[in-house]
Amino acid sequence: MPSPDHPELHGSRISLRIPRPSDAAAVLDYYQRNADFFRRFDPPYPEGFYTLAWHQQRIEKANKDVAEDREYRFVLFKPEQPDHIIGNANLSAIQRGPFQACNLGYGLDEQAQGQGMMTEALRLLIDHAFNALKLHRIQANHLPDNLRSAGVLQRLGFVREGYAPAYLYINGAWRDHVLNALSNPHGPEMG
Repeated sequence: MPSPDHPELHGSRISLRIPRPSDAAAVLDYYQRNADFFRRFDPPYPEGFYTLAWHQQRIEKANKDVAEDREYRFVLFKPEQPDHIIGNANLSAIQRGPFQACNLGYGLDEQAQGQGMMTEALRLLIDHAFNALKLHRIQANHLPDNLRSAGVLQRLGFVREGYAPAYLYINGAWRDHVLNALSNPHGPEMG
């Protein structure tokens, strides 16, 4: 059951929720079936990542992070298949005070690519970040050749702010990244 600090976000074709302990096996399955695909885009995973125990601990930590307003990790699923995880999206490195900002990360099952689902999911998450969490700025970066990710961010209104050489270690090398950000057009007000 969703609660104010553990929201569920629902669109017409995609839904997001903070993972529950019962989601650990489905999250593991999501990463296992996309291992080769994600290797091109993600930093190396820690030892033990492809085990149920690792994901059980990660979900426990994710729920603590939500309670402490440090990070919001969501799993994505189709409304008609709530136990089949097809993606992830997170608001991490949340900074309060005069910055009111976070980093956005996301991934989508290889079989769900090109259908507009990530754009729909991130619209829901951005609305939650700006309106419920009262954040002012969301930063999102992508590999220069990741044209799908670049297109999603462009459709969502992100502005390219720069280029970072050798920014992140991915797939055996330090990779450049395009730096993007989106600001909340309605505040939030500082008080």
